[in-house]
Amino acid sequence: MKLDIRDIYHRIRIRKRNEWKIVFRIRYNYFKYIMILFGLINTPTIFQLYINRVLINLINIYYIIYLDNVFIYFINSTDYQRHVREVLERLRNFKLYLKLFKCEFSVDRVKFLNFIIIIRDIDMEGSRVEVITN
Repeated sequence: MKLDIRDIYHRIRIRKRNEWKIVFRIRYNYFKYIMILFGLINTPTIFQLYINRVLINLINIYYIIYLDNVFIYFINSTDYQRHVREVLERLRNFKLYLKLFKCEFSVDRVKFLNFIIIIRDIDMEGSRVEVITN
């Protein structure tokens, strides 16, 4: 199962005393950003720390996360439902929501970080293999 979190980078606030570091000026005024921008240095690191805090006791037990993608793995359907419920409840408690059109539920095959993850196996994406062989 794969979940994709919506607009996560725009939910992390810049520390109040650091707002002056991200200022842009127009003709008659200047503006400070108060939310983190994706293009800044360390933004992915800050986000990864944040999402790891949200799902603290579950890391590598039954989920893997990379930036805004959460991959939940399971052995049987009872575990699957319990794991999904727990992850979704934690995301909701932190007001993190999903892009449903990018999520994949109850599937045997998931594309994750340019790999195809199948039950008990991991394959490389076909286009990657083709580039290497040619």
